[in-house]
Amino acid sequence: NRTKTMAAFGRHDASQQLGAQELGYLGLAFSTASELSNCACVSSLWAEAAHVNVIWSFLLENDFGIKKSITIDGVHAKTTYIAYKSWHLWHLNLGLCISTCDGQKNQFNKKLSALQYSKLHESWYKINLFYQEKLPRISDTFRPGLNISEWDYFQNGIYEHLKLSIDHQSDDTLYGLQALRILLSIHDGQSRCGPFDGMFGGYSAYNHLVCLKLLDSQSMLTIYKQIDSNFLPIFLFPIAISKIGGNQKIIFINLKTGELRGFSNHFYNVFHKFENGEEDKFSSSSNQLIEWFECFSNRLTQQVYGINQIIPNRDQSIGLSLFPLNNMINDEACVSSSKSTYGFLTRAVTFGIEAIASVIYLPELSQWTYCLSLRLLPPSHEDYMCVEERGFKTCQLRSRHWDIEDHHGKHQHVNGEGVIGQYPMLSEEGYRVDEQTREPGILDKGDWVTDGTSFQYASCSGQCEPGGSFGGDLTFVSGCLDEPSGSRGSFEVKVQRFSLDIPRISF
Repeated sequence: NRTKTMAAFGRHDASQQLGAQELGYLGLAFSTASELSNCACVSSLWAEAAHVNVIWSFLLENDFGIKKSITIDGVHAKTTYIAYKSWHLWHLNLGLCISTCDGQKNQFNKKLSALQYSKLHESWYKINLFYQEKLPRISDTFRPGLNISEWDYFQNGIYEHLKLSIDHQSDDTLYGLQALRILLSIHDGQSRCGPFDGMFGGYSAYNHLVCLKLLDSQSMLTIYKQIDSNFLPIFLFPIAISKIGGNQKIIFINLKTGELRGFSNHFYNVFHKFENGEEDKFSSSSNQLIEWFECFSNRLTQQVYGINQIIPNRDQSIGLSLFPLNNMINDEACVSSSKSTYGFLTRAVTFGIEAIASVIYLPELSQWTYCLSLRLLPPSHEDYMCVEERGFKTCQLRSRHWDIEDHHGKHQHVNGEGVIGQYPMLSEEGYRVDEQTREPGILDKGDWVTDGTSFQYASCSGQCEPGGSFGGDLTFVSGCLDEPSGSRGSFEVKVQRFSLDIPRISF
């Protein structure tokens, strides 16, 4: 072992910075980090040689894969010895050690990547910061990480269900379990969650409502043991769930491979496969949990997602909405790509009426849901048109026309009255939602909303092939449907096309 380690060190760039005398001293005992630390007790000369930065820089990279002198918290350490000690203590706190008493590498630890921890720690930091600033009630649901005894209890529960002996456990093949160990060492999921407190956010369309929360370890085990193994492969382990009313969505991790799978009405991949043989940069399924968190935290940082009503026009449903607020998600790889570059969010202004459309792919339904926001722009907006210019003081939606283009360029046209049975009326001060009653042509008039928000509604695209686009026009009437007024009469408001693409990763 000493010969192999010295040979590896000799090939490392760090060795070129040491003199022959220092290398000679270190060569006598340079086998493991613990032996090197023991050398420091021999004499002041050995202590000086044993604490040379470049030596610990080599060990930090050799044992943990860390190339920078940083601690587990991502802070730059004064010396690489301090950085190494930080990572060494991290491994001890996980209930693992660098090597066994006979110098053999521990197989579980060997696969447990410190680089994965670094990424996951950074992702959790971003997520915590976002919710502490935007919606503290969600960050308050995050549980502290598991200690060694809590992890042992959790792990034993899994092995018991898998019917694996602790003495014959196959840790070196359970990549998913190793990823869970890293995850749960930082935060043990969420507790005391309301229906819209899921940290991964949600969406709604018609009666399909989702808000995904990260399960705590005890809930993971409970659900895992309740699921019929005849229905579900035994290595699929639940980590996140949404259960509101009759809707249920669960995210599983494969304990063996680390691959993430989702289930609602059917199983689906959380990481969608590329078409046309394109290279998959997430080819390692063992990293999917870490990459999932990394992608989610980046979208929060880039303000792709924001705090909003998960059910449109319902204040009690405030949470993280997954309808995108910008097109930063376009920079991520998509497994399908439309011939145009419309994006997942589009905007158009017609006669002072702003129409913003955003879209989410729903793998559990194999279709898209879109959210449309409408408002009559106020005088403070740069695209404002005064009453004389636009030709009306108020206006009301009468009908819709959608043009759905598939990836072959074929068009399907859909026409209908209102939107999901609603006929919004817009003014500079706000909006009013009139709804269709059971009697044809008779509307139930709603109350005016003047809190500065836009009218929103969500619907689904229907069954479409990926790679197409969706857009159209809304027909409005000047004044209102009952009493038309103004010079504009009946007019069309453009809804800019948006892409029906599949993003690389779904939530």
